[in-house]
Amino acid sequence: MNELVTALRHPDLTDFWRIVRRILTLKRFRRALRNRLQVKRALVRLAQFPRHADAPRHSLPSELVISLTSYPARFDALHWTIMSLLEQTVRPDKILLWIAKGDIDRLPDTVRALENDIFAVKTCDDLRNFKKIVPTLAAYPDAFVLICDDDTYYPEDWLKTLVDAFDPAHPTVVCTRAHRLAYLPDGRIAPYRAWERNVADVAMANPGTDILPTGNGGVLYPPGSLPPQTTDLELIRRLSETSDDVWLYFMWRQAGWIAKRVPGERRRFTEWPDTQGSSLRMFHRGGKKDEHIQDMAEYFGVP
Repeated sequence: MNELVTALRHPDLTDFWRIVRRILTLKRFRRALRNRLQVKRALVRLAQFPRHADAPRHSLPSELVISLTSYPARFDALHWTIMSLLEQTVRPDKILLWIAKGDIDRLPDTVRALENDIFAVKTCDDLRNFKKIVPTLAAYPDAFVLICDDDTYYPEDWLKTLVDAFDPAHPTVVCTRAHRLAYLPDGRIAPYRAWERNVADVAMANPGTDILPTGNGGVLYPPGSLPPQTTDLELIRRLSETSDDVWLYFMWRQAGWIAKRVPGERRRFTEWPDTQGSSLRMFHRGGKKDEHIQDMAEYFGVP
């Protein structure tokens, strides 16, 4: 870091960018090392599967369905994610894994072997990341739908934390991880790069309209929070083809709902190795996400 300060005092762009690259490389290395240690701990826990086969049913007032999707590039680690969902200290009614019809024959036996009275594999048309929620909403319109990602280890208390954060007297969308929207002086939504990312302050635990939940930590949608228009595939392809979090944000705002993050410190979720290379995150650094935000705001108005 002292080298960077010196480079700033005596500008030389070659040295400056060399030092910046070195710092970024070091940060990436530390992040990779931390995640590797977390993966080892997660696998140690999963080696004891099943530990919570007799977990009590959740306390929500109606059916709870966990819904996710996957694709072949992530199939090798998928069984670990499913195992972690089955190892929760409270039990959902269903866990549904949606696979595109053209990919189902490639689903490994390690995943199929986990199917039981709670966990089921389903097929649908290839709706990309929207496979995680559109078919489930159509099949279970009156259920609590909890979406999550397929590349993540979910600690055993994850589901209970989300369920406990839901207040039937003041119902909201509930999430574990969220960004805070930023706005331009004229009231329009600011570009994605200006938002506060992965915010965990006290205000986030209070229901609001400027909270954009992200699927990585799980998002709980109560019955009625997503209007029928949520499953309109023609409109999805037209307005938000690759940004399901943006689409869902505009949907629950259209329904007049608010959202909150579970209280407490920011949680780091362990991602399985070699699952990020073909991720849609490349679209989410601004670019496509900003296009989708603009298209949605023009169509629906700024929520």
